[in-house]
Formats: sequence, C-alpha cells, structure tokens
Amino acid sequence: MPCRVTRFLPNAGRLPLTHEALDACPRRNAAGYLRHMLTVSDALPQRDEHLAPTGQWLNLSFKWSKTAGQILGRLCRHCSRVSGPGH
Repeated sequence: MPCRVTRFLPNAGRLPLTHEALDACPRRNAAGYLRHMLTVSDALPQRDEHLAPTGQWLNLSFKWSKTAGQILGRLCRHCSRVSGPGH
C-alpha cells in the first residue's frame, strides 16, 4: 500500500505526522486513507473526526480581538441589562 499513498500524496514522506498536516493536504481521500492507517497503527493519536471540522472552522472564522475578561465583562453587562426591570 505505500505505493498508493506516495502516488496520491507525493509529499507524504516529508509531512509531519500530525492531524493538522493531513488536514492541509489537498488530496482529501489520500490524506484520509493515510490518517486511517496511522491512527489504526497508533502512530497518530485518535481524534473525533466528526468534531474536528468544527475546530478547523472556528480557527478560520473567528479572530479574537479581546481578552476573555473583556468578553465576560461585556456579557455580564448585557445580562444585567436584559434581566433588569422592563424586560
């Protein structure tokens, strides 16, 4: 099977053995096959493949410009406003 992987992923021998490196591969099927073989053989840790795209989407979609304290402070002020009299 190594021929199949190197045929579809010519850079496979130079990729770091990480899920992130495989996620960046343009050949999704070949990368998925290689990921499966590596996780089954315990060369790569298991991960929840249904949850992984959510993490990738979050990393691409949100650029955090405030600290956690600033965000929580604003959320607390908003909650106080909407839970006060008149709401």
